[in-house]
Amino acid sequence: MTKPTLDDVMAAVESLRHDMRGEIDALKTQLAALEARQSATEHDLEAEVDPETLVMLAAAVTSYLGKRVRIRSARRVGTGPDGAPAWARHGRAAIQASHQFNRGH
Repeated sequence: MTKPTLDDVMAAVESLRHDMRGEIDALKTQLAALEARQSATEHDLEAEVDPETLVMLAAAVTSYLGKRVRIRSARRVGTGPDGAPAWARHGRAAIQASHQFNRGH
């Protein structure tokens, strides 16, 4: 087996750079798409709830409670990394925290 020359090493390094450049470009494209999707999601969450939705919410609550209600404010709730809405995560945490564990001591 012969020792690699400096030219061989430099050619190998340049080949790796060329291969990595394509992967880096692909990762940059994926990152840009993810950032755009996150920006769109944040914009949707910041958008006000339209009046028709507020009327439907008021009608549903009125029907459930049996008396007229007035909705003073409403906002959209985001989802976490697991895809679950914040209210669902909070509810699960409350249920789990309410359990009493017997340690058998």
